Amino acid sequence: TVLTRLFVNDEIVDYVLSQDLGTKSNVVEFFCQLLIKFYNLTRDSNNKSDQLTLLSLCNLLWSISFQVKYKDELKNNSVFMTIIKLLTNDNIDLTKHEYMPRHLSSIRKATEGLLWNLEDKPLHVATPLITAHRSRPLAMISYSHANILFCKQLVDKIRLMEQFDVWIDYLNYELTNYTSVTHSDDIWEEIAEAIEIASVVILIVSKEYYDSKSCRQELSYASDVLKKRIIPIYPNTVQKE
Repeated sequence: TVLTRLFVNDEIVDYVLSQDLGTKSNVVEFFCQLLIKFYNLTRDSNNKSDQLTLLSLCNLLWSISFQVKYKDELKNNSVFMTIIKLLTNDNIDLTKHEYMPRHLSSIRKATEGLLWNLEDKPLHVATPLITAHRSRPLAMISYSHANILFCKQLVDKIRLMEQFDVWIDYLNYELTNYTSVTHSDDIWEEIAEAIEIASVVILIVSKEYYDSKSCRQELSYASDVLKKRIIPIYPNTVQKE
């Protein structure tokens, strides 16, 4: 799990992956083979240590998949890609395990994020129903759940301005009413669609945001793929009333 923490930094990722193993395989292939090995091990047993290793490898390879130079190598490994697709439906639950590191995403979330990075996903098309009733610009808020209290305060302030509609993962903004939704691994498709139809994406920038692969995926999709207008807000610099 130490590497998964370090791999939030692209320079460290590049340094590690450029190392010579002294064998025919490189570091990317080494990690892929490890994942394949522990995938097979976890099919035959409920060994928590093996499951945690598989979880860590999924998160680590998700970090690698953000790097353009390694995408083709991952995509061209057919066995690896098959297993990643199988793992998106995996039911291993380590959320209550006493050694489960908080910075790791679930196997399902990591593999879905990995596939999203590697596969060319078609963009959603905003339906007439979505666009017809929207009389104000839509602001989508991207944040780390470590900053949830600040985020809720920001949402309240934006609503008071009555200049923007707001989309955020824990709330669905429908006309003038908020409907609670549960944040889960299944919500990425909803987040992606919200980014696509948003006029602007507001980022709550913090160390926790920087360390989160989920947040990085949202930012990458908004800025690199969709070229959305981005407004960063830094919680630690906002003056409290």
